Amino acid sequence: MRLTNTDRQILESYKIMLDGLSAYLGPGYEIILHSLEDCDHAAVKVLGGHHSGRKEGAPITDLALQMLAKIQAGENPAKAMVYANVSPSGEHIHACTIPVLGEKNRIIGLVCMNFYLNLPLYQFMEHLSQHGAASEEIKETLGQDADHIISQTIALAKNAVRNNPTVSAADKNKKIIEYLWKKNVFERKNAVGLVASQLGISKNTVYLHLRHLKSEK
Repeated sequence: MRLTNTDRQILESYKIMLDGLSAYLGPGYEIILHSLEDCDHAAVKVLGGHHSGRKEGAPITDLALQMLAKIQAGENPAKAMVYANVSPSGEHIHACTIPVLGEKNRIIGLVCMNFYLNLPLYQFMEHLSQHGAASEEIKETLGQDADHIISQTIALAKNAVRNNPTVSAADKNKKIIEYLWKKNVFERKNAVGLVASQLGISKNTVYLHLRHLKSEK
């Protein structure tokens, strides 16, 4: 298959994403990105290859080609195939093959993920414990729409600033706006209006504080 420059750029973007996915999933996973431009040297990214011994430049496997045929024969070319597999050494694998779509919605590559079920439980738990303990508490604001998320973040900012005895009454709104600015709240549409309304100040005052913050940066 001949790939376009755009197709190749799409595959390159997957490499970055798969680095993060591998770091998140941990040592029990093998993740391979295949390019269909050259099936004899299809593996363009290999993570966790110690499980199978595969390296970049390895050919696409017969099973991956079978999964590709099933995907192409299905109604949805973007649908992943999830299945059980067994490695040549007899290890049981929970596997998934995901098509990579390029220009004109054609399949240009495959992401193959294999979870090796013989991974010792202590290794799995060790990975979670290493990455689950953040150096600082991270909170994610969830909501059904953007305005709700903004309002929730404003409430968090108010609570953080107003319970800080080192912040004077005259500076509280300024510090709340600084808190929200650092959280990138003002990248959202309607943020200035909502902040002004909930703090009981004008939009111009919010803009004034934002200009000061940007000039100090």
